[in-house]
Amino acid sequence: PVGSSAPSVVVSDVAGKTVSVTPTIGRPMLIEFWATWCEFCERLEPTMKAAYGKYGSKVQFAAIAVNVNQSPSRVAKHVKERSLLYPVYYDASGKATQAYDVAATSFVVIIDKKGKVAYTGVGDKQDLDAALHRVL
Repeated sequence: PVGSSAPSVVVSDVAGKTVSVTPTIGRPMLIEFWATWCEFCERLEPTMKAAYGKYGSKVQFAAIAVNVNQSPSRVAKHVKERSLLYPVYYDASGKATQAYDVAATSFVVIIDKKGKVAYTGVGDKQDLDAALHRVL
Protein backbone atom coordinates (compact mmCIF):
# COMPACT_ATOMS: atom_id res chain seq x y z
CA PRO A 1 0.00 0.00 0.00
CA VAL A 2 1.03 3.62 -0.52
CA GLY A 3 3.06 4.77 2.48
CA SER A 4 4.36 1.32 3.37
CA SER A 5 8.02 0.32 3.26
CA ALA A 6 8.95 -1.26 -0.06
CA PRO A 7 10.26 -4.82 0.31
CA SER A 8 13.41 -6.22 -1.26
CA VAL A 9 12.72 -9.16 -3.55
CA VAL A 10 14.83 -11.86 -5.15
CA VAL A 11 14.22 -12.58 -8.83
CA SER A 12 16.25 -13.82 -11.81
CA ASP A 13 17.67 -11.90 -14.71
CA VAL A 14 16.90 -13.16 -18.22
CA ALA A 15 20.06 -15.30 -18.14
CA GLY A 16 18.85 -17.07 -14.99
CA LYS A 17 21.18 -15.35 -12.51
CA THR A 18 19.66 -14.54 -9.10
CA VAL A 19 19.29 -10.81 -8.49
CA SER A 20 18.06 -8.82 -5.51
CA VAL A 21 15.77 -5.91 -6.42
CA THR A 22 16.22 -3.60 -3.47
CA PRO A 23 15.04 0.00 -3.23
CA THR A 24 17.99 2.30 -2.53
CA ILE A 25 17.51 4.99 0.09
CA GLY A 26 18.11 8.34 -1.56
CA ARG A 27 17.09 7.21 -5.06
CA PRO A 28 13.53 6.60 -6.26
CA MET A 29 12.60 3.32 -7.95
CA LEU A 30 9.96 2.23 -10.44
CA ILE A 31 8.94 -1.42 -10.63
CA GLU A 32 6.55 -2.74 -13.26
CA PHE A 33 5.05 -6.21 -12.92
CA TRP A 34 4.24 -7.37 -16.44
CA ALA A 35 3.84 -10.32 -18.80
CA THR A 36 4.73 -10.95 -22.42
CA TRP A 37 1.08 -11.79 -23.16
CA CYS A 38 -0.43 -8.77 -21.37
CA GLU A 39 -2.19 -6.35 -23.74
CA PHE A 40 -2.20 -3.55 -21.14
CA CYS A 41 1.55 -4.04 -20.64
CA GLU A 42 2.12 -3.79 -24.37
CA ARG A 43 0.19 -0.52 -24.52
CA LEU A 44 2.03 0.79 -21.42
CA GLU A 45 5.42 -0.05 -22.94
CA PRO A 46 5.88 3.27 -24.83
CA THR A 47 5.15 5.11 -21.56
CA MET A 48 7.71 2.95 -19.75
CA LYS A 49 10.31 3.56 -22.46
CA ALA A 50 9.68 7.32 -22.35
CA ALA A 51 9.92 7.36 -18.55
CA TYR A 52 13.17 5.41 -18.66
CA GLY A 53 14.56 7.78 -21.30
CA LYS A 54 13.65 10.82 -19.22
CA TYR A 55 14.33 9.55 -15.68
CA GLY A 56 16.66 6.55 -16.10
CA SER A 57 19.66 8.43 -14.73
CA LYS A 58 17.76 9.55 -11.60
CA VAL A 59 15.43 6.59 -10.92
CA GLN A 60 16.11 2.87 -10.61
CA PHE A 61 13.95 0.85 -13.00
CA ALA A 62 12.97 -2.82 -12.79
CA ALA A 63 10.47 -4.64 -14.96
CA ILE A 64 9.58 -7.94 -13.29
CA ALA A 65 7.87 -10.54 -15.47
CA VAL A 66 5.34 -12.61 -13.57
CA ASN A 67 5.62 -16.39 -13.84
CA VAL A 68 2.17 -17.06 -15.34
CA ASN A 69 2.23 -18.73 -18.78
CA GLN A 70 5.77 -17.70 -19.63
CA SER A 71 9.38 -18.76 -19.21
CA PRO A 72 12.72 -17.03 -18.86
CA SER A 73 13.49 -17.74 -22.53
CA ARG A 74 10.18 -16.21 -23.63
CA VAL A 75 10.90 -13.13 -21.51
CA ALA A 76 14.45 -12.85 -22.94
CA LYS A 77 13.10 -13.11 -26.49
CA HIS A 78 10.51 -10.41 -25.76
CA VAL A 79 13.15 -8.07 -24.29
CA LYS A 80 15.32 -8.48 -27.39
CA GLU A 81 12.46 -8.09 -29.89
CA ARG A 82 11.13 -4.96 -28.12
CA SER A 83 14.57 -3.43 -27.52
CA LEU A 84 13.86 -2.88 -23.83
CA LEU A 85 16.76 -0.97 -22.31
CA TYR A 86 15.69 -0.94 -18.66
CA PRO A 87 16.48 -3.95 -16.43
CA VAL A 88 14.07 -6.86 -16.89
CA TYR A 89 13.75 -9.74 -14.45
CA TYR A 90 11.70 -12.92 -14.07
CA ASP A 91 9.80 -13.85 -10.89
CA ALA A 92 10.11 -17.65 -11.14
CA SER A 93 8.95 -18.29 -7.56
CA GLY A 94 6.14 -15.74 -7.53
CA LYS A 95 7.50 -14.32 -4.27
CA ALA A 96 8.12 -10.83 -5.67
CA THR A 97 4.56 -10.73 -6.95
CA GLN A 98 3.32 -11.79 -3.50
CA ALA A 99 5.56 -9.31 -1.66
CA TYR A 100 4.04 -6.41 -3.62
CA ASP A 101 0.52 -7.86 -3.53
CA VAL A 102 0.25 -7.67 -7.32
CA ALA A 103 -3.34 -8.27 -8.40
CA ALA A 104 -2.83 -7.80 -12.16
CA THR A 105 -0.14 -7.31 -14.76
CA SER A 106 0.76 -3.79 -15.88
CA PHE A 107 1.02 -3.05 -12.14
CA VAL A 108 3.47 -0.23 -11.41
CA VAL A 109 4.96 0.66 -8.04
CA ILE A 110 6.97 3.83 -7.52
CA ILE A 111 9.11 4.04 -4.42
CA ASP A 112 10.31 7.37 -3.01
CA LYS A 113 13.80 8.32 -1.79
CA LYS A 114 12.97 7.08 1.72
CA GLY A 115 12.05 3.56 0.54
CA LYS A 116 8.30 4.08 0.91
CA VAL A 117 5.70 3.19 -1.70
CA ALA A 118 4.60 6.53 -3.18
CA TYR A 119 2.43 5.31 -6.08
CA THR A 120 0.71 2.19 -7.32
CA GLY A 121 -1.27 1.88 -10.51
CA VAL A 122 -2.50 -0.65 -13.01
CA GLY A 123 -3.36 -0.48 -16.68
CA ASP A 124 -2.09 1.17 -19.80
CA LYS A 125 -3.13 4.75 -19.07
CA GLN A 126 -0.89 5.57 -16.12
CA ASP A 127 0.74 9.00 -15.85
CA LEU A 128 4.19 7.77 -14.87
CA ASP A 129 5.76 11.11 -15.72
CA ALA A 130 3.68 12.91 -13.07
CA ALA A 131 4.21 10.14 -10.50
CA LEU A 132 7.98 10.13 -11.02
CA HIS A 133 8.15 13.91 -10.96
CA ARG A 134 6.54 13.86 -7.48
CA VAL A 135 9.24 11.57 -6.02
CA LEU A 136 12.21 13.48 -7.41
